[in-house]
Amino acid sequence: MTAGYFIANNIQAGSQENHQMNQPAKSFSEMPPELSNAIPNSVKSKLKVPAYLPFKVEKVHGQVEVRVKDANQLKESAEKNESASNSIDTTQLAEDELAIEQFFYGNNIHMYLLVEPGGIDVEYANESDVQQLTLSDGSTAAYIDYGFSQMINWLDEETGYHYSMDVIHENEEQNNRLTEEDLVKMVESLEVPKY
Repeated sequence: MTAGYFIANNIQAGSQENHQMNQPAKSFSEMPPELSNAIPNSVKSKLKVPAYLPFKVEKVHGQVEVRVKDANQLKESAEKNESASNSIDTTQLAEDELAIEQFFYGNNIHMYLLVEPGGIDVEYANESDVQQLTLSDGSTAAYIDYGFSQMINWLDEETGYHYSMDVIHENEEQNNRLTEEDLVKMVESLEVPKY
């Protein structure tokens, strides 16, 4: 959904350890050190995660990625960070060079949350399928139901960050479909986690 961007997995300079966390779900409002250590403090102080999900979460996964327009930008970022390889220390990158992905896995239902501090241009295959959901603060979120997934895109007015939430259903049975009210409640539950 990021027009014109290639997103590359980030690996810490000098290490083969991928910046991600993969653990059983406990509290959504806490972020594990493995992930939070890869996020610049300027982003960490504004990054939000959901405090409410209307399904039982069995596993949580997240990672920091580097947004680049082309391979030369990745090389330049590595050189700027004084790295001999294409590994990049994400804590030294500007906000518009990052994307933070979080995955919440349940039974037959999963939620993917993409946070892009630098903003994005969202394009839809069919604009007429997009509905506007009104949030309690008066702002709006674009909502589209693809059947197998329910997607919401919005700009968080408080932080200026763009969020994209995609609820994916393993089967299209109506028993695990979320209502628009549940989706809005998920969006409105976002808060800055404890580190």
